[in-house]
Amino acid sequence: MAEEPFGQITFGAKFSQDLQSGYVDILSGLVHDRNNALFLNLRGTLGDDDQQIVSVGLGFRHLFEDPGIIVGGNVYYDYIDSEAGNGIDQLGLGAEVLTHWVDARFNYYMPDGDRHLVRTFTVNQHDRSVSPPFERNRFIQESVRNTNTATTFGVFEEGIEGWNAEVGFLVPGLDKYMELRIFAGAYGYSNPHGGDFNGFKGRAELRVTEGITLDAEYWDDKELVGGHWVGGIRVSLPFDIGLLCQGKNPFEGAGDIFKFRPARQLHERMDEMVIRSHRIMTGDSKPEPMGSMTTTNTTTLPLDPIRRGGTPPPPKTGGGGGDGEGGGDGEGGNEKPPT
Repeated sequence: MAEEPFGQITFGAKFSQDLQSGYVDILSGLVHDRNNALFLNLRGTLGDDDQQIVSVGLGFRHLFEDPGIIVGGNVYYDYIDSEAGNGIDQLGLGAEVLTHWVDARFNYYMPDGDRHLVRTFTVNQHDRSVSPPFERNRFIQESVRNTNTATTFGVFEEGIEGWNAEVGFLVPGLDKYMELRIFAGAYGYSNPHGGDFNGFKGRAELRVTEGITLDAEYWDDKELVGGHWVGGIRVSLPFDIGLLCQGKNPFEGAGDIFKFRPARQLHERMDEMVIRSHRIMTGDSKPEPMGSMTTTNTTTLPLDPIRRGGTPPPPKTGGGGGDGEGGGDGEGGNEKPPT
C-alpha cells in the first residue's frame, strides 16, 4: 500500500468534580492508504489522584467508499499504576463504525483479576474474666485473667471489568460552521467486591477547529470518573513518524489546526483518535482479617483470711471502752462485782 501522511498526536485534559487528568495520545500509521490503515496507538494518562495509565494499542480501519462507512477494531494493553502504588494489567478490546452522520463505538475492559494490598490496620480487643473464689494459704483468693487480641485487617483492590458503548449523530445545519456530535450510551462495570456500576452515559463533542475539540460527558455513577459531569479539551496535531524517518517534518500541516473546513471528507477521519476510557477504575474490598495475635496473663488476688477454730474474731469497739472482758461493753460493763 502506498504511503500517505497519516497520524496524529493529541494533548488532552479532563476535568470533573473530584478528579482532573491529562493525557498524550499518539496514533501512528504502520501500513496505510486511502481506504485501509493498520496503526499503532500509544497513550499516557496522569490524574491528580496519583493514578497513572499507560496504553499500547493496535488498530485497523477500513473505509467502504460506497456507502461511506469506516469500520474499525482495536486491541489494547493497559497498565495501571494505582493510587496505592499497585500495578494492574488490563486487556482492552474495541469496535467502531464511523460515517458522516452517525458514529457508534463499543469498548470492553478486562483486568488481570489479581488482588493487591492497599492498606492495613489493627483492631485491639481486651477481655477480663474472674474465677470463682478459692482457698490457698489460709486466704480466700480469686484469679483475674486478662486476654488481649490484636487482629490485623487488610483492604485490597482489583481492576473493574466492564464495558461502555455509545451511538451519536452529527447535528445537521450546524456542520457548516463546526462539527457537533451528540452521543447517548450505556455502561456496565462489575465490581468484584460488590456494588456494580450500570447506567446511562451521554457525551457531546464539539470540533471547533481543525485541531481543537471540546467535549462534555455525563455518567450516572460519579465514582467511575470523579463526578457526574466531565469536561474535556483536546488539541490534535498531524504527526507522521514515516515523514520523520525520511528526514521530513512529522508535523506537516500543523499550522492549520486553528482553521475549520466544514466539508471534511470521510477518509480524513481514518487517523482520528480512538475514543475509549481514559479513566480506568479499581474497586476496593471491605476490610478482611489477615491474622491475629493473642496474649494472656493471669493474676491471683487475696480477698479475706480464712477463720478456723482457734482464730479469734477481730476486736469490737464498745461505748465504755475496754476489750469486751475487762472493760466491758454494753450491759456487761455496768454490772457490780459480787460480794
